[in-house]
Amino acid sequence: MKKCGEFHFEPTKESFPIRVGVDNGNFEIVLGGNYGDKKFRGKDVGKLRSDAYIYLKDLTDGKWEPFVIVEHSKWGIQHDHQIYLEYKRVFRLKKSDGTMVWKTWNGPDGDYEGEPGNSTYGPSKESEEGSYIKVLPYSKEVWNGLLAITKAIKTIDKKIKEMIAGPGLEAKLKLISTRTQNVLGYVSGDKAGRNK
Repeated sequence: MKKCGEFHFEPTKESFPIRVGVDNGNFEIVLGGNYGDKKFRGKDVGKLRSDAYIYLKDLTDGKWEPFVIVEHSKWGIQHDHQIYLEYKRVFRLKKSDGTMVWKTWNGPDGDYEGEPGNSTYGPSKESEEGSYIKVLPYSKEVWNGLLAITKAIKTIDKKIKEMIAGPGLEAKLKLISTRTQNVLGYVSGDKAGRNK
């Protein structure tokens, strides 16, 4: 394709190249990475400009709202003892036609405030077997809850490593199997009283 002009979007002072296919005469406007590389193609360059303008106007005038995508999935897990938990903060805009546009969370990891960044994908399809996905409105409390789960997973992982690396693993596993000791190495309350 060969560049044959530019499309200017005045509200944001951005310009995008217009290209034409030398073999078929089709025009193309690509909005670039900040807009998910959205493409407009066709024979009528005036209509393409209009469609691109409406699309950009929706994105720049709309209200970007913060959300958290939380996913627990069996996809890619080969054993029952593996855990898959993924979550991320994003911004979402609901366009006038009902479609959703997603942007990355732009801000330091430790901060609770952010702003829309580059285009990103929304959640995977919820219908995939063994996959559980929730899209929640973002709040400090929701984010802190997810961070607490991550902290708990890291604590459990550390205890498992210590148990395996330390002495007496076989004996500990036998105690766990008889419920004299729980998985994390603490004596359970009901057995502790009987074993005194």
